[in-house]
Amino acid sequence: MMKKQSRFTAEFNMQPIKRLLEGGHELSELANELGLSTGQLSTWRKEQLAAGSVETLWLRHELKWLEEENLILRKAAVFLCEGSRDEACLRIGRARQP
Repeated sequence: MMKKQSRFTAEFNMQPIKRLLEGGHELSELANELGLSTGQLSTWRKEQLAAGSVETLWLRHELKWLEEENLILRKAAVFLCEGSRDEACLRIGRARQP
């Protein structure tokens, strides 16, 4: 069975959902304003929230990984600069001091 092609673009779908999530609009009010059914708008909201949840989880994982990588690089820089009088190494030493 072929999937029915949407008559709305993804960008169009996101605009009313942003307005809903930012507050100030009821679902039925916004649906009437845009000439959509409340069911369609509700479906779009569920899809956007689900997609946002997945993206949020991925971003948190990526942030944790980058923070760990940054910590490793800072420790390596401190180790490599130990005893050095190089200006860049001196900046690293000053950054470590409280």
